[in-house]
Amino acid sequence: MATQPVADDFRTRVKQASEAGVITGDGHGLYSPEFYAPHFTAEELAGLVHKYESDPSSWKSTIYDANGNAVTEMEAIYNLDFLYWVVRQLNITEYGYYNGRGSQAQELARVITEALA
Repeated sequence: MATQPVADDFRTRVKQASEAGVITGDGHGLYSPEFYAPHFTAEELAGLVHKYESDPSSWKSTIYDANGNAVTEMEAIYNLDFLYWVVRQLNITEYGYYNGRGSQAQELARVITEALA
């Protein structure tokens, strides 16, 4: 696995996030920015936060909160984008390329965990 030096502080925070279950192989989920705290700052995550709107005409496009209630919109971080961001920050350049969002997320979570071992 090809990596270049990364600030120890960031690596430590990613490792803590991984141990806390924040580095997850979920390629479909939208998470509130608070999910990633205290491991990552609002400033670090700012570019990943977007407004998402539900499409009530389709259950697949409806956004649900943590209690299972449908919401019309939310500001959130798409977890797959987050995982790609972490990989870039860790300078990880070698990983498997997959078509499915879930497969991509699982692969990224795997290489992140390996890079921190």
